[in-house]
Amino acid sequence: MTDESRGPRWPALLRRRRRRIIATVVVLVLRAALPLVLRHVLASQATKALHTRVDIGDVDLSLLRGGAALKDVAVYASTAPAATEDGVPAEPPLIAWKRFAVGIRYLPLFRKAVRLREVALDGPHVALDRLADGSLNLQALLHPSPSAPPPATPQPTPPATRGGSWTIGIDRFVLSGGGVRFRDLKITGSEPLGLAIPAIEVADVSFQPGVYGEPGRAHVEFRSEGGVVRADARVALLEHGLMLEVDLKARKLPLHRARVYIPGVGWNDLRGEIDAALAYRLRTDERNDVRGLVRLRDLVVHTPALEQPALAWKRLAVWLEPLDVQARRATIGAVELAGLSVVVDPKSRNVLPLLDGKAPDAPAEEAPPPPATETEPKSAPWHWLVRRLRLDDGHVQVLQPENPLAVAATLAARDLASDATEPGHVDLGLGVGSGTLHLAGALRVAPPAFGGTLAIEHLALPELVAVAAVVPPHVLETATLAADLQVSAGLDPNGSAAEPGAARVRGRIGLESLRVVGTDPKAFAAGWKLLDVPIDDVLVPAVLPDAPPAPVPAPVTIALGAVQLEEPYVQLTRTADGRLVLPPLAPAAAPTPPAAPPPAAPAPARTVAATVGSFVLARGWVGVIDRTVKPFFSTQLNPLDIDAHDIRSQGRTIGRFNVSAVSAQQGKLEVSGSLGTGDGALQVKGTRLALQPFNPYVTSFSSYSLAKGTLSVTSNVKLAGGRYDTNTYLALHDLALQGAAGDSLFLQQFGIPLTTALALLRDLNGDIKLGIPVTVDQSGTQIALGTIVLGALKSALLGAITSPLRLLGAVAGGGDQAGSLEPAPLPSLPGRPDFAPEATEPLRQLVELVASRPGLGLELTGQASAADARWLREQALRAKLVAPGLVGRIASLPERAARKRVLDALTARAADQPGELSAEDGKRLDEWVAALRAPSPDELTRLARARADRAVAVLRDEHGIDAKRLTVRDPQVDASGGKPGVRVGLGAAQ
Repeated sequence: MTDESRGPRWPALLRRRRRRIIATVVVLVLRAALPLVLRHVLASQATKALHTRVDIGDVDLSLLRGGAALKDVAVYASTAPAATEDGVPAEPPLIAWKRFAVGIRYLPLFRKAVRLREVALDGPHVALDRLADGSLNLQALLHPSPSAPPPATPQPTPPATRGGSWTIGIDRFVLSGGGVRFRDLKITGSEPLGLAIPAIEVADVSFQPGVYGEPGRAHVEFRSEGGVVRADARVALLEHGLMLEVDLKARKLPLHRARVYIPGVGWNDLRGEIDAALAYRLRTDERNDVRGLVRLRDLVVHTPALEQPALAWKRLAVWLEPLDVQARRATIGAVELAGLSVVVDPKSRNVLPLLDGKAPDAPAEEAPPPPATETEPKSAPWHWLVRRLRLDDGHVQVLQPENPLAVAATLAARDLASDATEPGHVDLGLGVGSGTLHLAGALRVAPPAFGGTLAIEHLALPELVAVAAVVPPHVLETATLAADLQVSAGLDPNGSAAEPGAARVRGRIGLESLRVVGTDPKAFAAGWKLLDVPIDDVLVPAVLPDAPPAPVPAPVTIALGAVQLEEPYVQLTRTADGRLVLPPLAPAAAPTPPAAPPPAAPAPARTVAATVGSFVLARGWVGVIDRTVKPFFSTQLNPLDIDAHDIRSQGRTIGRFNVSAVSAQQGKLEVSGSLGTGDGALQVKGTRLALQPFNPYVTSFSSYSLAKGTLSVTSNVKLAGGRYDTNTYLALHDLALQGAAGDSLFLQQFGIPLTTALALLRDLNGDIKLGIPVTVDQSGTQIALGTIVLGALKSALLGAITSPLRLLGAVAGGGDQAGSLEPAPLPSLPGRPDFAPEATEPLRQLVELVASRPGLGLELTGQASAADARWLREQALRAKLVAPGLVGRIASLPERAARKRVLDALTARAADQPGELSAEDGKRLDEWVAALRAPSPDELTRLARARADRAVAVLRDEHGIDAKRLTVRDPQVDASGGKPGVRVGLGAAQ
């Protein structure tokens, strides 16, 4: 080729090279200047958009690869001060990162697809604050500026063109070295929280279905205060919803910062760590459930009022299998709780101090009711199932004024469900001191039902009673409960269905070493060694919620077996004002609750039909002190034994029973019999019951006092047809009464002194026996028992006298008049101390009376009367008539004849003959007697005393009556009337 042929091409070649060089220079200039321009433009536009300062350190462009990056970006709060002189920010930024890079694929753009090859965010940090008004500090970045024009009204989106819509996808998103600092300025006491985000990786994320063939993948990791959360997820957009699969693992997540966000509890400390391994699956309209394990370890909750933790446990683990939100069903594979410790305060506003929060705020004014809206459809209820539940090493601490009550608890349960047709099983164990409670059996939650066993051993009741505040402290000193029961409430112990709505109990209950005392144990104390109650059957119909309705409740039936009460005791005291000392059984009065609304109409009362096979009370003790009398009355019964069989509440019947007791002085009381519906028989027998302990009552309510004596009583009671008949026989042994005032009162009522009456009533054995019959019918006539006893006493006294004397005529007077119980005087011969012939029989009867009443004495009073004075004057006349010289003074013959007739009559009268005279001779005799001197009172007194002495001699010498039982009283003279004789008074032997 020639030079000419090549010459013309050089200029054109140079021009082309020059253009390329220029283009290259322009591109290099643009490449160098564009990041600076973009950095300035982007920072300026971001500052305007966010209304705050935005710094961008650098902009990195990779046009060939389709990439861009923003480096060292910082967004500051609008209120942040300017930087210092050396350029250091005065306040950390709200949002900052080291590098944010985006890479795009060019070719998919031709298919209307935006495919981001990679999105990388390195070192992002966010300073997030919740302000005092509840808003977030980042919200200020989104609020429009006050000077900015209002936003334009959004226009409707035009319909998609025929060519189809754009799709967006992210091949890979990576976040590394991130962190969040959170401060809650609304909650007082909250502390800043730092959250580290080591890595977040996301792959194949799209915003329209079908962009990638496989679901998107994500990996997220968080770290905070030693806790780690890692999550792996798969997500995909479906034609009609979303598919999401998340596998989350967490370890040692701390709880202490959550304390301030739990409302209304006022806790001052919360400690614990959470571990979790969960799998969440979501497919729209098909599946929405989570399964896995959640574990909360080393939980400790403190409240200001308690030194010890209000709640604590070592480990709580919950297995979800699964929790199905779509079907609203929760299946819990297992719940395990170990080392539980909880504090209970029965006297607190909340039983659990854990729930004692701050004082409630004053109620706000009630807002007007919202306008009526259409009722939203009620959502379906949740159903749940717990396959296994276990509590190990649980402790409940019940607070008390003195010593807290510690309760140990264990629990094992399985197959508990909200709507299961088959019941689950529960095994609960509680320990209080040395006592245990064990409940085991089949359990149904809804409707509630249980069938199983309840075993209680050595359970001390005083602490439990104090916790329940049933009675004041220290009233129940000791008591130990034991029980072995079979309970059937809707289910039998085997888990099969039982009588619907009814509860049934069988087994045995024992209560040992019971002791209840009052404020002063010496005034009141009661208890027993053992109470054993066999329960053959207790049935309470229609008590469960699923019971069929009934217009009248069925009766409760109680059937007990052989009930035994061993060594019971009670000490009773009656105060000086007549009150019975009892323990304070009611606890301290609670504040008066607000007035309740008027109660509804009361339901029909449920009747109780109870039967007891037998009841045995062995070796009982009863002590009584009565301070209403002085000296104080005190006695006791020891032992007291009761044996009763076939006891029924309906009809109040007892097949047979026997009660026996021994008094302090070894007297014995026995009561036996049977009671039926409308009939029965009762026998009471008391033997040698000491009376002297009752002396305080005798001295307080009468004028007597009991020196000694015992009582025996036999009473037979028969009940039939609303009427009962009683025959009571009393026997007083060695009775001795004292009291002069009482003698006077007794004399007014019975006509003889009390001591005499007692002597009369005593038999040869020294006993006093009375019979008291009583009959009462349906008329309800009240019995004046005092009147009956007085009548019986009078009858006994009268019988004591009339029985030996045989004839009622030998008793002076009659009726209820004073003196009716005193024997008639023994007649004497007029003017002489000797007994008249008619005194022979009364004297014999009197001797029999004294012989049959060893304690009876006779008081003998000689009596002289006008008959004695006449007889003495007549015999003085007779002596003169026979004396010489008197005949010579009688002048006439008739006088002599009269003298002879009078003398004959007086002689006959001296020989105790009638000596009758005619009226004329009688008149003449009276004139002659009147002319003689009357006997002086001393003469008549000597005559009366001689008669008493004669009576003593006859009774002592002729009948063997001890002279110590014979007392001579002062003679009595009645010159104007009366009868000659000896008055016999009854008295006690000396």
